[in-house]
Amino acid sequence: MASVVSLCENLCEELPDFKSFFINVVVRNQNLVALKELEQNPSICKKIVGLYINSGLKKSQGILELLEKLVNLKIISFLGIGIDCVDTKWAKSRGIRIGHSIQDGVAAANFGMALLLAMSRKIVQCAEYFPKTLKTSLYPPELLAHDVTGNSIGIIGMGTIGYKLAIRVHAFEMKVLYHQRRQRSEEEEAKVDAQFYSSLMDMLPLCDYVVITCALTPQTYHLIGHKELDVMKKTATLINIARGDIIDQSALVDALESRRIAGAALDVTTPEPLPVDHKLYNFPNVIITPHCATNTTEAMKELRETAFKNMELGDIIDQSALVDALESGRIAGAALDVTTPEPLPVDHKLYNFPNVIITPHCATNTTEAMKELRETAFKNMELGLRGVPMLSEVKLD
Repeated sequence: MASVVSLCENLCEELPDFKSFFINVVVRNQNLVALKELEQNPSICKKIVGLYINSGLKKSQGILELLEKLVNLKIISFLGIGIDCVDTKWAKSRGIRIGHSIQDGVAAANFGMALLLAMSRKIVQCAEYFPKTLKTSLYPPELLAHDVTGNSIGIIGMGTIGYKLAIRVHAFEMKVLYHQRRQRSEEEEAKVDAQFYSSLMDMLPLCDYVVITCALTPQTYHLIGHKELDVMKKTATLINIARGDIIDQSALVDALESRRIAGAALDVTTPEPLPVDHKLYNFPNVIITPHCATNTTEAMKELRETAFKNMELGDIIDQSALVDALESGRIAGAALDVTTPEPLPVDHKLYNFPNVIITPHCATNTTEAMKELRETAFKNMELGLRGVPMLSEVKLD
């Protein structure tokens, strides 16, 4: 019987009925194995075909050693969007497929908005001031705050989260500027009155607030450093809800010490958590939160469901075990839109069960889906021939 191991802390505790849900709904005839169980019984390693990993994990010798032991691993499914702890070239060489949980961006965008308002209205400083003084008037000058209305926000990375944030700040009547590799459509820009900047250095001097929502890649590593901080307004605030390594933290400390920017709000740092004696903790104009932008009940539910679905979509059902389960009556039936191979041989046992439906991998075979596929293919061809980035370009190593 194939097994799936979880490197996600408290996954079963967070979802008490996880095992029954996993076995009966997601991928039948599989076991969920906790990391502790794997450490106690290393012989299980050969049975592991799937691996759940929290996106927050960083590369470590322990993870590398574990991956090498899982010789039959087929699927790695991340709870979250980041896949930092796995070498994708290594995974490709092993034929391992990787899925990550791309959320609708609501939780992260809301948190970005919360940090923006907390910084502009100095909410943390006010909350710390009141218990000490119990005064509700004659505030000291350092508590004088600003409205965001009418200010400019620069969003670095106008993907799902960035665009959801743009919708929110637009409602606050802020001017939306953004920078990323590919420009949004005119319709999308018009919805939030957004102005595209192909050059980050051209956008930064215009922003009262800069919010980072882009992915961490080799191209975005230390995207914000001394040079970028130097061109920002002295009254500007930097907010990061993406990944810590996108900001050169030494450069940020220098900018804060020299008062080249007004402040920063960081939900992500390098490392996480920061050492207790890190200089960033010393600034009253800096908010640091523990990577909790998506830490809501709704977002966690969405993450888990996407991770489970990713695991299901892999070549991970042991069809021999499925046949055995059907023959013995251990499960009521099965519906398979995907099989191995495709199509199944005409004499395959699965065709003999009246309680089994097999369809020819046609889940997306609708007029609307085919129209969308064709339009995307045509648009990719048009953009490619023009020498500009395609809508959905495959990254080739």
